[in-house]
Amino acid sequence: MGYDYVVQQVLYAGLKFTVPDDFNITEIDLNDALNDNSASYKKWFKRELQRVGKSTLLP
Repeated sequence: MGYDYVVQQVLYAGLKFTVPDDFNITEIDLNDALNDNSASYKKWFKRELQRVGKSTLLP
């Protein structure tokens, strides 16, 4: 089981986690993984990506 898959499952579940500075996802669609989450969770995740300089992972 790869890291991308684990992140996908965490996002599907709407769980918050520590996004590491070297966070990178290449095998899943983050928008798809976030699709059914609340607006507040999506906002939290977007802020986390911005915090680690990876906001380009979400269009």
